[in-house]
Amino acid sequence: MAVIVSRALRPQGRPLPTHIRLGPAGKSLPTSPSTRAGQPDNVLIGEDGRPRVADFGLARIETKQGSGHFAQSLRLTALPKPGQASSLLTPLTQVGVVMGTPLYMSPEQHLGEPADSRSDQFSFCVALYEALYKQLPFAGDTLEVLAFNILSGHILPRPPGSHVPLPVHEALLRGLSAAAPQRHGSMRELLAALTFDPSMDPSINPRERRRVVISMTAFVFVAAVGLNVLQLLGIGAVKASLINSLAFFAVFALMSVRFHRGFVRNTFHRINLVYGLAFSGQLIGVRLLGIQSGLTVQQMMVLDLIALASTTGMASSSTMPGVWPVIPLALGAAIAGSLYPAYAQIMASIAIPLSALLILRVWIGVTTARRAHRRKA
Repeated sequence: MAVIVSRALRPQGRPLPTHIRLGPAGKSLPTSPSTRAGQPDNVLIGEDGRPRVADFGLARIETKQGSGHFAQSLRLTALPKPGQASSLLTPLTQVGVVMGTPLYMSPEQHLGEPADSRSDQFSFCVALYEALYKQLPFAGDTLEVLAFNILSGHILPRPPGSHVPLPVHEALLRGLSAAAPQRHGSMRELLAALTFDPSMDPSINPRERRRVVISMTAFVFVAAVGLNVLQLLGIGAVKASLINSLAFFAVFALMSVRFHRGFVRNTFHRINLVYGLAFSGQLIGVRLLGIQSGLTVQQMMVLDLIALASTTGMASSSTMPGVWPVIPLALGAAIAGSLYPAYAQIMASIAIPLSALLILRVWIGVTTARRAHRRKA
């Protein structure tokens, strides 16, 4: 076994550093028994900067039912008698009483009840909360007040001006639930919730969502009637098709400029904008190639539908899996258009707007799901 030259996560009398990544330490807890080791003083930082959980002296044996016990342990209350002094940082590690450090003890430990992995999860969240916010989640200058706040679930509000992402805060609040069943199902589930990438957050405010809906409505209108209107104005079919494709591209280019601050900096929305630009760019390329090769408008429409299926496949595999029905819809219309060329333009005029509406519906669902979850929380 290698010797780890390390330092405590929180030296005596010093606040927790915010640059420490507690994820690796948390990953060691799911496979371990209930250890009561989820406090900062039991997390050691090696010379490689990787945190490690230490002090497994209180580890207990798990039963098949998921509960454990100490030999000859008794369910005695952890709360001292009124007026009796007790340090909140003094470990209670005596057989027959509740074990742990009061500041990081779970509600069940304060009650003297058996603890399990969800108790470790609670202690982990207390330590992480302290590291992120420079304060403990529960107020209390005495053990009685601290235990009352922990058992009542009275969590202090997050400090104003905090830059901690809201999904991370919500994951911590769930891990700090007074009732163990309300916490995360496992440490792995908690760590997955804490792994938040703002660049992939699909949430969007209602004002921007309305603007996107208006822009996509314009796209649907152009796709449905644009080509026919241009032909009614006396413009040739091939030239009208090229103008219509340029209008498609203009819609997505305008969206890129209009939402460049929020969308272009966000990976989720940037990928979807590229998806729209790629599709409309392929339409323009097909038109230019068709003019040089002598393709008919009907043949171009079939190629448009194939391009729609291919670009939708990329979007479905990356950001919006729910748009997959567009793929068989576009391919089916392409096959029908190739078998019945006289109806190819009609097929495209129906399939492309329907696909745009389906994609818009999925996009709205994805972008509102996170905000609905936040309001519920």
